[in-house]
Amino acid sequence: IIEFFKVNPVVLNYNIVSAITSASGQLFIYNTIKEFGPIVFTVIMTTRQMLSICISFLIFQHPVSVKALCGVVIVFGVLFYQGLRGLFSWTIIDCRLHRCNHERSGAGGVMT
Repeated sequence: IIEFFKVNPVVLNYNIVSAITSASGQLFIYNTIKEFGPIVFTVIMTTRQMLSICISFLIFQHPVSVKALCGVVIVFGVLFYQGLRGLFSWTIIDCRLHRCNHERSGAGGVMT
């Protein structure tokens, strides 16, 4: 490997950039899941993938058949549905828990 880097020094730069971007990407993923939860992260990643596919179709002018378009719509529709369903179910559970905890504390059920 060292011989290859000596012959092709530009490759070392590409490897360093790749390592830095990969590590920082993992940090962003970890922080997003920590702050917002895995469901929000799933919605974010699904949106990113969908935009990536659409931009690829537009920039590189890939031919899109009706079957491919239907497949993309079905797959991303299901993923969005599952992600949003999970997100809203957790929101409802959080609201119910907050109300229950608030009522137990003697605040009379007033949500803040």
